[in-house]
Amino acid sequence: MMLSQVDSGRTIDLRVGESLLLRLADSPTTGFTWTVSRLDDRLALVSEDFSRGASRAPGSGGSRTWTFVARQPGVAGLELKRWRAWEGEGSVIERFAVTVRIRVD
Repeated sequence: MMLSQVDSGRTIDLRVGESLLLRLADSPTTGFTWTVSRLDDRLALVSEDFSRGASRAPGSGGSRTWTFVARQPGVAGLELKRWRAWEGEGSVIERFAVTVRIRVD
């Protein structure tokens, strides 16, 4: 299952062993970057990757993609925030959150 920013706030269903891909626009050269701020044990982060966009101009962005795998049945929360970590919580400019219902069948 592939999610993007428009899916924030949704509840999604996965089976144990299924993958969830999350792709969000990111521009780390601005200092603001996405960070996973909540990840329940029922989900495992498998990988994270940044891909530059078509533009090579200074300050241009791209997208960051995370792959999570459903590990155990139940309800899991997944939250990310886009911020400048060295500036603290007051620098958060965007949030992403989903609820994941994981089942065995």
